[in-house]
Amino acid sequence: MRLLIPPYFIVSIVWGILRRLIKALFIEMLDEGVRPNMVTFTVLIDSLCKQLRLQEARELLDWMIDRGEHPNTVTYNTLIDAHCKQGSMKKVNALLDSMIQRGQHPETVTFSTLIDALSKVGRMEEANSLFELMI
Repeated sequence: MRLLIPPYFIVSIVWGILRRLIKALFIEMLDEGVRPNMVTFTVLIDSLCKQLRLQEARELLDWMIDRGEHPNTVTYNTLIDAHCKQGSMKKVNALLDSMIQRGQHPETVTFSTLIDALSKVGRMEEANSLFELMI
């Protein structure tokens, strides 16, 4: 009799291993005096978002800003997309405010993400308004 391991179980194990490796590598970078840049932070934020660890991703964004790194539109779009998928529109609005205050402007990807999220929850007037604003 052959034991079958469900694919999601294997993926879960692999994610767990990768998560520990990423964290260890990040800690080693800091210990060695390597200053993480915007790309490093964005990759880590993206990884946290994909794991649905949105609070940790937001805390990492705040830490990034506190360290003097400037998130770009990709950083913000990553967080906005993750929060839209979770239906956390209040947090999306806070991220948009932060994005604009920090000199980053919503772009096509940002608008498309927002329009998609609003449409999926039946907020068509808001989605249409954003579309009109975008064009």
